[in-house]
Amino acid sequence: MKKNFRINVLVSYTEHVNINQYRQPILNILTNLAWLYRLEYAISTSHNFGLDKGDADLIYFRSTKETKISKKELDTLIYDVFRNGLSFFYEGVEVGRQLYKLLPQYPFPDEYCKPLNYPYTEVHNGKKVTLCVAVEALQNLLNEEDLQDTDVSSL
Repeated sequence: MKKNFRINVLVSYTEHVNINQYRQPILNILTNLAWLYRLEYAISTSHNFGLDKGDADLIYFRSTKETKISKKELDTLIYDVFRNGLSFFYEGVEVGRQLYKLLPQYPFPDEYCKPLNYPYTEVHNGKKVTLCVAVEALQNLLNEEDLQDTDVSSL
């Protein structure tokens, strides 16, 4: 991509909604988009927006020279993925992009993830960088090793 960009996504939950039912699936979709398009990301669950009622998550995306999607394409993709979320809205969950003019009030955090080739991710915490492996990939690898160690004649 030519010019680096940022997009923040808000996920808001009304006070009566069971957040655990929605939070992880929505965050999985958004982090998978980061993996697919090589976007750096950070997640702030229960972000302090000063809400009297309800809760909200803030997901930060930032492009790099490796990013495979434009700002406009990402904006459209997020809209398209969650536009049928009208049923979410009726259940008390809303997903949408934060206004661009508000980005300066919500700077990209010093603690963030940078997806590498699957299953690896760099986790940045200031100047400290840690290489991590996705939990699902590690579980799959361990399951494959267990299957290889199994005597198929005993099945």
